[in-house]
Amino acid sequence: MNTNNFPPGPLLLKELKYGIVDLIFSGKGKHHHKYEKIIELLNFYPFLSFILVGDNGQKDIEIYHNIVLNFPGRIKSIFIIPAVHKRLNKNIVASCKKNNVNILTIENSNKSLNHALKEVFLL
Repeated sequence: MNTNNFPPGPLLLKELKYGIVDLIFSGKGKHHHKYEKIIELLNFYPFLSFILVGDNGQKDIEIYHNIVLNFPGRIKSIFIIPAVHKRLNKNIVASCKKNNVNILTIENSNKSLNHALKEVFLL
């Protein structure tokens, strides 16, 4: 975390997928498990605020928007890495901004991530 200038705090990553079955079924489903996992973290660390990092390929933005609405003041920012060429939903961006949460699109690079972190005053 120090090497990449991440702020101190818990870092929980998704388990790697193994095998052809995992590959075939990866990304399927309703993504409700992601929402549930984030809620677990918010409840387990009630005094921490979070930055949510995802991509625009599936339902991350919609899930994160619901988290912002249901846990006001707990989300510091949302970082979205573009996986597909599509624009962010303007209504979701405006709703998050109304709740003092910016959605920042970042490229998959250390320079872009560091710039985004500076924007939310973590560096």
